Amino acid sequence: MLGKSKMLQVLVKIENKQEYRHVEKPGWKLSWHWVNKTVIWDMRGAETTEQGNCSAFASSETLPHCCLRRPTIVDLLPGAPFNMQVSNCCRGGVLTSMSQDRINHVSAFHMTIGNFPDDPGEFTMPYDFDIGVPGYTCSNATSVDPTKYSTDKGRRKTQALATWEAECVYSQTKSSQSPKCCVSLSAFYYQNIVPCPTCSCGCSSSNCVKPGVVPPLLEQKHDPHVEVSPVVLVKIENKQEYRHVEKPGWKLSWHWVNKTVIWDMRGAETTEQGNCSAFASSETLPHCCLRRPTIVDLLPGAPFNMQVSNCCRGGVLTSMSQDRINHVSAFHMTIGNFPDDPGEFTMPYDFDIGVPGYTCSNATSVDPTKYSTDKGRRKTQALATWEAECVYSQTKSSQSPKCCVSLSAFYYQNIVPCPTCSCGFSSSNCVKPGEMPPLLEQKHDPHVEVSPVVQCTNHMCPIHIHWHVKVNYKKYWRVKITATNLNKMKNYSDWNLLVLHPNLNNVTQVFSFNYKPMTPLHKSINDTGMFWGIKFYNDVLLQAGELGNVQTEILLGKDIGNFTFKNGWAFPRRILFNGDECVMPSPDDYPRLPNSASSSSGVSSFVSFVFCFLLLLV
Repeated sequence: MLGKSKMLQVLVKIENKQEYRHVEKPGWKLSWHWVNKTVIWDMRGAETTEQGNCSAFASSETLPHCCLRRPTIVDLLPGAPFNMQVSNCCRGGVLTSMSQDRINHVSAFHMTIGNFPDDPGEFTMPYDFDIGVPGYTCSNATSVDPTKYSTDKGRRKTQALATWEAECVYSQTKSSQSPKCCVSLSAFYYQNIVPCPTCSCGCSSSNCVKPGVVPPLLEQKHDPHVEVSPVVLVKIENKQEYRHVEKPGWKLSWHWVNKTVIWDMRGAETTEQGNCSAFASSETLPHCCLRRPTIVDLLPGAPFNMQVSNCCRGGVLTSMSQDRINHVSAFHMTIGNFPDDPGEFTMPYDFDIGVPGYTCSNATSVDPTKYSTDKGRRKTQALATWEAECVYSQTKSSQSPKCCVSLSAFYYQNIVPCPTCSCGFSSSNCVKPGEMPPLLEQKHDPHVEVSPVVQCTNHMCPIHIHWHVKVNYKKYWRVKITATNLNKMKNYSDWNLLVLHPNLNNVTQVFSFNYKPMTPLHKSINDTGMFWGIKFYNDVLLQAGELGNVQTEILLGKDIGNFTFKNGWAFPRRILFNGDECVMPSPDDYPRLPNSASSSSGVSSFVSFVFCFLLLLV
């Protein structure tokens, strides 16, 4: 027996028979446990909060509304579509008391139920009811006389095949451990007001706000839960802490196993439609008929009816550390087959994200994804979910490095420059200061990344990082970091620096930059930190010129057991810009202390100076 071969129509009515107690927002949430493997095919006037795993019905034309063994049902909100409404529905689960309102103390919904294909048993009344309102305890259902209903404007009465009732009883002690109100007293013949007893409701000072203060929860923004696609949702998530996908953004492509077409897309588009002549007789042509489609994100400002949640940023993805919202991109698509290929859907292969340096695996099956709909009141579950991972390699991204590091210190008179030809660019691809690169005089596609044209230097890198040991205090020391853009063709938006140094476990203050400690190996190791610009202040590293640099100073506390200026300890072990490792000078070239200088503080240097002064007096 298939799940739809024997179905029952059910009316569920919730009636508040209390004279003075009502059910407030967020309203009732009715749940129970099915005895058999029962499914809800359709609902009117209410909906379940989650669809559950309905993969057993994948071959059916439509999927059940809910396949959970224990469904949770909520009332529809006011303003629900007219064809989804029934009598006494759609008040968000709110029930008035009988004394206050003889109409709105009742809520009702209809549902059509059936069985799983492998469970042809007869209907059995569910058990373990719960109304979902604090303080209420529900009994199991008992059989009562079948209910009679008026139809045709009261001209005809129909009778239910069977009726059951369950009672839910309220207890204030189960609702809340503390009272919810108190009483104060006064009289015209008594000059004082008798206040509520102290701590009547047991509230602690941590759970109250002073007059005029906004509660913290009111300041938070909540997820609007935009609805997801009914067919296919593709989500691209950048799980890297410090590497982002810059313009021109991702270009996702794959190879279809069968002759699959994309009928419609929202939030993205394919770069080419392909040959859709096989559908010439159709009213509309597919969006793409290519065996290997290439998909790009829509640009900001796309038509509203083409947008979906997390789309339309031109393929740009931020790192997780810098932006927890914009590191995800998504689009919806409706797919089908060619007329001569009626085969089942097969997951495509040979994925490519279209960003230099990334290599993608084939997709593997994972647990079906759950999605929130109806403003978070209901969850639906995908029939199947696959994941593919794309791994970054700097050597595959570029044959040459993209940045280098120079060093200096207050105790050393010279600057240790970047190693010569660090980034391997030839002099034919650089411009002298004040000159205009030839490419700036030509028109080019703004959505295609242009090769770097750098200012002529000994290192020929687009990005130059300088680390300067600035000041030595008794308990602290100060470092200045400067990042300079020598690329004449590009501004670096949402740039970041990753620094590896053992003293980053004791950062006292960072000026002008955002900072986040990173623990890549183990929580006990805190020698790596990430720096990035402040929004609308210095989050864009402008192209080469007077304003083409950003800088910060870091105040570090000294760890007496480890701190020293000897052997280049004060300089970073590694620096990465936008996730790519920079070329460091050779340790043999690091700034060195003068022979008579101290390793850790300025005290010995001061004593040495006084001694020399006395020697001159003698």
